[in-house]
Amino acid sequence: MDYTNSQTIPFESVDYHHGLKVAKGLLKLGKEGIELEYQVQDSFVGVFKSEVQNILVPYKDLESIHFKKGWFSGKIMLKTSSLQLMQELHASEQGECVLKV
Repeated sequence: MDYTNSQTIPFESVDYHHGLKVAKGLLKLGKEGIELEYQVQDSFVGVFKSEVQNILVPYKDLESIHFKKGWFSGKIMLKTSSLQLMQELHASEQGECVLKV
């Protein structure tokens, strides 16, 4: 597979810090795994933004990936074999992360 020309998928986190903040970013396929590049901002005004953060989920640690189609958007569910991989993205629970696309 040629990763040099891979596309990015924009996403928003689902229920980040109980709805007070939202993580917006890009999901990318890489050679070693799935990369999540994102910024966190307040959900009310959207003025306060964090630095850009990255999470790499190695393919070997990815247990499952599912897509669920909705009426207006879809969701990608990533499940990992380690809680530490998704620790930085507070929208994850028990190694599973739901991204609205």
